[in-house]
Amino acid sequence: MGTSGTTKQAILEQITDFYLSSGDFNGLPGITLTKKFGSTTLLRSLIELIEEDKASVVFGNVHPNPHIRALPDIPKEEQIRKL
Repeated sequence: MGTSGTTKQAILEQITDFYLSSGDFNGLPGITLTKKFGSTTLLRSLIELIEEDKASVVFGNVHPNPHIRALPDIPKEEQIRKL
């Protein structure tokens, strides 16, 4: 079951706005999005955005600073599994 296109778009806009306005091109912590959209809605939307190549998730166990994209993205399937 997919999420509302409006909600998914709002999440993508929040991610993009944060990234571009951070000054250091930092990623948005997931907890920030969870507080605004709820964990179930966020999870469903992130899975769709990852599958559509519109977003990616960086985890702290891949690089010590999860706010930056220091390394190539891990495969989509692994991102989704880790969520």
